Amino acid sequence: MFRPTFIIALLCITSSTFAASLEDKLRGALTTKGGATSSLSQTDATGGVKEALARGVEQAISQLGKPDGFFRDQAVKILVPKKLRKVTDLAKKLGYGQQVDNFELAMNRGAEQAVPAASNILGDAVRGMSVKDAVSLVRGGDSAATDYFRRTASTNLHAR
Repeated sequence: MFRPTFIIALLCITSSTFAASLEDKLRGALTTKGGATSSLSQTDATGGVKEALARGVEQAISQLGKPDGFFRDQAVKILVPKKLRKVTDLAKKLGYGQQVDNFELAMNRGAEQAVPAASNILGDAVRGMSVKDAVSLVRGGDSAATDYFRRTASTNLHAR
C-alpha cells in the first residue's frame, strides 16, 4: 500500500510545471508597475490560487491516473524499494527477472489506480483553502503545495 504523502508528492511534482509560475502570475496580478498594490482583493487572489491548484491537480490526475501514467514516465515511475534491491538483483541473476518486472509493474498499476480515487479528497482540500493557506502557497517555496496537501488531505487519503 502506498503512503498518502507519496501520492500527494507525485501529484504535486507532476503538476509542477503548471504551479512553477503560480507565484510570478499572482505577484503580477497583485502589483502594478512600480510595485504598487493593485485592486485585486484577497478573495480574488485566493480564488486564483485555488483555481491554479485545482487545474494542476486535474492535470496530474489526468496524466497519472491511467495505464502507464506512472510506469512509462521515468520522472515518477515507482522502482523496487532500495531495501529490496539486493534481493531483486539476486532474483534477476537466478532467472526470476520476469517476476521482479511484474512486481514493479504491479506497484505502478496500483499507484495509477489510486490517483483517481484521490481526486475528490484533493478537490475538497482545494475548496477548503483559506486566504492564509493561499498566501502560504504563494510564499512557501517549492514544497508548499505538497505541505498543504499533506496537512489537509493525508488523513483522508490514508483512510481511503
